[in-house]
Amino acid sequence: TKLVDETEIITAFETRTKIFLGDLSLVSFGLSQESYQYIATNADAIVHLGANVHLRATYAELRDANVGSTLEVIKLASSSRLKHIHYISTTDVSNQSFEEHFVLPETFLSHANGYAETKWVSEILISDAQSRGIPCTIYRLGMVYGSTDGQGTVHRSHFLSRFILAAIATKCLPNDMGHAQQNIISVDFVCQFLRYTVLNPTPGIAFHVVNPHGSISFKFLGLCIKSVISDITYVEYTTWVSEYVSKKENALNAVWHIDSIQTNFPTFGQRIPDCNNLKEFCKKHQLICQPITDEYVIAILQYLLLHTTI
Repeated sequence: TKLVDETEIITAFETRTKIFLGDLSLVSFGLSQESYQYIATNADAIVHLGANVHLRATYAELRDANVGSTLEVIKLASSSRLKHIHYISTTDVSNQSFEEHFVLPETFLSHANGYAETKWVSEILISDAQSRGIPCTIYRLGMVYGSTDGQGTVHRSHFLSRFILAAIATKCLPNDMGHAQQNIISVDFVCQFLRYTVLNPTPGIAFHVVNPHGSISFKFLGLCIKSVISDITYVEYTTWVSEYVSKKENALNAVWHIDSIQTNFPTFGQRIPDCNNLKEFCKKHQLICQPITDEYVIAILQYLLLHTTI
């Protein structure tokens, strides 16, 4: 029956979907005039979630794909017929303001990386479009990770996947991960939530799409890893960084901030952004976001044990 279900999904996708090959960094997305006009005439909503996601790149390096594409989306939204823009942002832009404001203060910029800066600037453009009569909704996504279907399938280059893969490869973890936490929202819930909000649009609203049940600690994540990989060893944080993470072949090397002064595991995730708008919408439409359990984490661990390369 699973094969039949997948076939039905593929058939429905092929018969109901038109794909246009373009480029976010180009004017009119690099589309032909005919293709652009077809979309402008027939689309009634735009979900803009495309971006160049690179946490070490500068604003200038990401501007064309991330900010330029937002300008193009606004232009498209006002072409031929008015279209609702559903802009996908990140909770990284709200690290100094945890409330679900549609417009965020500029004060956050001094704490941001290039990627978050492009998202903040894009949000300003979106809020300006809303004020000019183009209906817009902003979604600030937290840490989106694997589905709750029990399969454990995840993207291996994801930050948490890299953390787990590094532990699998080295059989080593820091002996004290302090109070570091991570809020995880499952990809299946995010897709369901976006589907409902697109069908039931709420212009001028920002949603913090995070798990309302709270975060998991890295200490808990370490215990889950230990339950699957029994011969894990524990070392001081500085040893873990210098002898393992700092090596180019380590899965975490590309994303972990290595600071020679830092002697303890970084403290982050102590507070999650307010998500009252999300809670109210879910209550109204009877959507349920599942809490992150040890079964969820272990399913992911078992998947990554079988797929250890990035």
